[in-house]
Amino acid sequence: MEYFDYYFISSAINTIYLAIVSGIFCVAISVSFNYLIRVKKNNFFSYSNKIISSGYGVPGVILALGVLELFSIINILSEILLIGSVAGLILVYTIKFYALPNSSIESGYRKINTNIDEAAKTLGAKKIEILRKIHFPMLRNSGLVALLLISIEVIKELPATLVLRPFNFDTLSISAYIYASDERMVEAAAPSIGIVLISLIPILLLNNTIRQQFDALSEDFFSHDLNKYTEVELRLLNVQFSFLAHAYVWGDLAPSKMLCKAIALPWSKISEKLGRPAILSYASYCLDNWHKINADEGVNLDNVALNY
Repeated sequence: MEYFDYYFISSAINTIYLAIVSGIFCVAISVSFNYLIRVKKNNFFSYSNKIISSGYGVPGVILALGVLELFSIINILSEILLIGSVAGLILVYTIKFYALPNSSIESGYRKINTNIDEAAKTLGAKKIEILRKIHFPMLRNSGLVALLLISIEVIKELPATLVLRPFNFDTLSISAYIYASDERMVEAAAPSIGIVLISLIPILLLNNTIRQQFDALSEDFFSHDLNKYTEVELRLLNVQFSFLAHAYVWGDLAPSKMLCKAIALPWSKISEKLGRPAILSYASYCLDNWHKINADEGVNLDNVALNY
């Protein structure tokens, strides 16, 4: 316990601070971009959103060096000193991990029917009111998931943090690196354990929300006539419900011994229609779970990808 000292607590607070601030900032930008894409229907915002999302594949060191150069130019032109500030870290985290919250927010916006916006406009609501009173509440779960995902990435990020961190501002990943580079493996254990424990918090929060969302569904949320579906469509439905069922079973601290009716009833009917047992079989997660990347080319290993 002697290694869980003031330095450890300070590093843990810095880590949590960066994770929360970067997460909120990144989610706010993602909501803004997706809202503008929805309202303006302008290719500029759409392309800009895609460009920012591509930063996930860029190494953190490269992004950190780019931000240092940008801040140097700003310092020369305006005499505003940003080098060695937390702003650099937040900017790099936003660029590198923007794809994670953007994917969640984008998915959340797809679930909001545009007819809701049109109905609000006919009632005299302004665009900012639609965002604040309609979109924000409906995007609550997507925003929470986005915030938790980026927090996990920020907590364990090392290269960019090592380059851009302010003076005497260490995170748990920095502490573990410093101790490990000096071959002080015993001391490095404390911040390493801290990273694992802090990272578990958002993961546990994510797990606990999955089953609750399924339980909130009505029993007849999927009440379509299965006779109207082709065999190919039924197979795809079976794949989707198979994954949903397993997400329900394993999506909490302890596996569930029962399925909610909203998932169990349609899944059993679809499986019965296909003559299969209601399990995640090889046919469901593999044989029926792929598509051709290029529809004009034949089926080969370079032209197939999983759907889920």
